[in-house]
Amino acid sequence: MSVHALAPVRTSLPHVMRSERIKLLSLRSTRWALLLSVLITLTMSALMSVGLAFAPPEEGMDVDALILATYGERPALGAMGQAFLTAQILTAVLGTLIVSTDRSSGTLRTAVTAVPRRTLIVAAKLITSATAAIAVAVVIGVATYAIATPAFAATADPAPFFIPETIATLLGGSFGIAVTALLSSALAFFFRSTAAALGVVLVTLFILPSIIQLVPIVGSPIASLLPPSFINGLVVSALGSDWPRMAISFGGAAAWAAVASLAANWRFRRTDI
Repeated sequence: MSVHALAPVRTSLPHVMRSERIKLLSLRSTRWALLLSVLITLTMSALMSVGLAFAPPEEGMDVDALILATYGERPALGAMGQAFLTAQILTAVLGTLIVSTDRSSGTLRTAVTAVPRRTLIVAAKLITSATAAIAVAVVIGVATYAIATPAFAATADPAPFFIPETIATLLGGSFGIAVTALLSSALAFFFRSTAAALGVVLVTLFILPSIIQLVPIVGSPIASLLPPSFINGLVVSALGSDWPRMAISFGGAAAWAAVASLAANWRFRRTDI
């Protein structure tokens, strides 16, 4: 037997990520989270789009004005943007489960035994979370566009798919959802319980920013610096072709993703599993 055959195999990030992908698709909780994220969002998008487009005219109600107020001048793009905003909370649940399921079940102990470099585990989970969220977002975005375009064909000019606004909305929404999932996974590293992690994620990302906005004078400026402001700004700026704001939103969301990743790594390297 050669010396090379006895040499230990150095675990790398691609190896750990492959393990995480297998785990993501094999665990029932994450499979359901993936499936429900797509099904619930598309069902709501279809009901709203078809319901508005084919609503029976009623006295005193202007359907075209209602569509314009709900989805803007390009309803198919507005429906896509609304679908991304709806999917955020579902992908936040997915991102939380990718980490909390292993923490609560004790599977992370086995992972640390196999991969002593904990930073690799954190990086693999966060990248897997963001990648899964992007896949969900692309499916949701393209499917919503395909549903809304024929639904609103009679009431508005269709927005071609290969124009800057459509591509920017798809990319901005996908990146925003990826950041949402990554932040959720990062927060989950701070808790052993799935229930506690989900509670903190939902409050931090979806409830606390709205409460902070109610604080007089300083509430709105503070809320504008929180992750949801940048994540939502990616979609809103794309729909309005506001490219400077989109660049700012992209930078802010990326900065929060970096901070959350560093915090998760710091916590996991110092925690007793």
